[in-house]
Amino acid sequence: MLFGTIKDDDDAIKIAKVFTVTNILESKRGSTAVDELIMKLVDDEEDFDKYPWGRRSFDETIKGLISAQECDKKGYELCGFPLAFQVWGFEVIPLLGESFATRVGRRIPRLLNWKLLKNP
Repeated sequence: MLFGTIKDDDDAIKIAKVFTVTNILESKRGSTAVDELIMKLVDDEEDFDKYPWGRRSFDETIKGLISAQECDKKGYELCGFPLAFQVWGFEVIPLLGESFATRVGRRIPRLLNWKLLKNP
């Protein structure tokens, strides 16, 4: 496969899976390296579907929280699944929600209840 071209739908699905895991579940900003395990799993649909992605995302989130706690900076980047924390912040800190988002509903999952006005 040449850079910038996709041979077929299978390749497009694999790229979408890698993107989803690395950029949404793990949110590894600034990193261009993809874990070798992820690359192996996208080649086996059954193994990919059985893999405990929720646990992996949770573990990455906890690692991000621990490293942020140990950090002496004014700000930090949370890796893992930070959208859950972002929505939680909107729900429990009204000023935060009003500053960055608009509530558009009251459903489950709560992520669907918010429309971002700007990135926090």
